[in-house]
Amino acid sequence: MINIKVFRVIKLILAFLFSLSGFLSYAQGSKTIDELFSKGRQLISEKEYIGADQAFLQVSQRDTVSPLYYMYAIVFRTLCQYNLDEFNEMYEFISFADAERTKLNLSDNTYLSTDIAYFTGLALFKLGYTYEALAYYQNTIKLYNSFTTFDFRVEDLYSNTAICYFDIADYDNAIVYLNKSINSESKNVTALDKIQWIGLKAKAYQYKGNLDLAESYYSEAFELLGDYDKKDTRVELQLNDDWSSFLILTKQFEKAESVLQRVKSMKPLKGDLINYYQNQGNYFLKINQIEQSITYFSKATEQAIALYGKKHYEVGDSYLKAADGFLGLKEYDDALHYYTEAINAISSESAALKADSDVPDVELILTHKLALEAQFQKAIIYSKLENYEASKNMSRSVLEILEYMLSRQIVAFGSKIDLVNYIRSYVTMVR
Repeated sequence: MINIKVFRVIKLILAFLFSLSGFLSYAQGSKTIDELFSKGRQLISEKEYIGADQAFLQVSQRDTVSPLYYMYAIVFRTLCQYNLDEFNEMYEFISFADAERTKLNLSDNTYLSTDIAYFTGLALFKLGYTYEALAYYQNTIKLYNSFTTFDFRVEDLYSNTAICYFDIADYDNAIVYLNKSINSESKNVTALDKIQWIGLKAKAYQYKGNLDLAESYYSEAFELLGDYDKKDTRVELQLNDDWSSFLILTKQFEKAESVLQRVKSMKPLKGDLINYYQNQGNYFLKINQIEQSITYFSKATEQAIALYGKKHYEVGDSYLKAADGFLGLKEYDDALHYYTEAINAISSESAALKADSDVPDVELILTHKLALEAQFQKAIIYSKLENYEASKNMSRSVLEILEYMLSRQIVAFGSKIDLVNYIRSYVTMVR
């Protein structure tokens, strides 16, 4: 039974909170729509996204709000959800905004249409739907180029489009769009923005296999960062994280270990923490400390599922890397299981593989490059297990996915060559 004195204290606390809530509601209610909108924008600039979301909610609930203010209140609530990493809610908000735009006869407002297309793409990308996101970004760019209508930074549109091209292995197009952001002369672009984009450009050249050029762009990014007084920890963290992956790839393990320690000291969170775990796992894999590598890949998987859910590129990538670890230990059953998990994480619900020997439907894969790698490794494992029929089926699947990517996804000719060379290097490694 609760103590009577404790109960009275709880009642007093609840009464105080109730009166405080009423006061805050009155304070918000006494503001005009313009004041609430300005307050929401100010809170976004201060990274107070929960407060900003509440301000825009108040705007959308006012009886006297104009249709356009109402629509932009929803769009800005979408932006708040994005910054709070609430990606499912973000998608629900922007989908609702799209439906309301039609209902309110605002489809001819190109500013609004461009903004909704952009945020729909952003939400879809965060939910793991890269190709759909890219289609929305391309539509946004088309609208922008036709009408120069966009209420947010066009440089972010270009850099986010570049990141989509990363996921589908079209690195030449990624570089094209990163250059659009880097070469911007807008006053809204900061030195830190350019550092981040140059770092991503270095990463694109790294994936293309042009390591000398990649290293020169990493050096340029670090040089600019050294000249910048007000360092943004996250940009610095991301740059060091990508740099560690370059050092691991080029077998500069002592330097890589030092950089990974630097990243750890910056206390990475959420997506940055996933990247740190993956790079740390890859480091241990390359120096043949495989059990430790599996531990870190498992941590990356847990973090990715917690942040994105079970269907996402990052989840599939973490499973894939864990499978590589088990393959290194020659624990083939576990490796096959994790390669299958990787494919299931990047396939639609209806396309889930029930057995390791099943072949994915190429039309229902969300991220084909990862599936290509997983199927290639499964072909190798089945060959080692002398299950040549299964190995042959996996090899056919590799060719099917490769043909799909080359004919229907990757646009830039140089990127097609990069992918073919990547597969050739895989073949060389396993001979």
